[in-house]
Amino acid sequence: MTEPRPTFGGQLMFPTEFIACEDLCGKDVTVTIEAVRSEQLRTTEGTEQKYTIRFVGKTKRLVLNKTNAKLIATATGIAAADKWKGQRITLYGTQCAAFGATVPCIRVRERTAAAPAKTPQQAATAAQAPPAEHDQPFDDSDAAAFEKAQAEAREADGQA
Repeated sequence: MTEPRPTFGGQLMFPTEFIACEDLCGKDVTVTIEAVRSEQLRTTEGTEQKYTIRFVGKTKRLVLNKTNAKLIATATGIAAADKWKGQRITLYGTQCAAFGATVPCIRVRERTAAAPAKTPQQAATAAQAPPAEHDQPFDDSDAAAFEKAQAEAREADGQA
């Protein structure tokens, strides 16, 4: 069974270089694929060759599994993972059966469409706006804010 991952204020207490379900903070997160790579990763069985996805403006990567690879291929209409660069997808957290237990997991769906604009001027403004990748839950600014909150909490408790 997978052990729960401790959080504080909704953030992982011991973050890793890979995106975890908890990093999404219960939100759908739309991202742009920067690269898909094969990497040697440490696992409980030693090391394994795994595919990872890097996203534009993000430091954390997604370890790709078969289910998400198929979902990305379906969502983008592109079966060749080496052609996914520039494609926008939406990540979301859910529960799935794995390793004999129900565990938190990340899944992929086609990028969600924006709500329709009410006026032609709003539609033109929305079309010109860059994607808001900087305010997604798992970027570096959240990690810095989390570390600052931890330091303030330690200081308030007289542990600093």
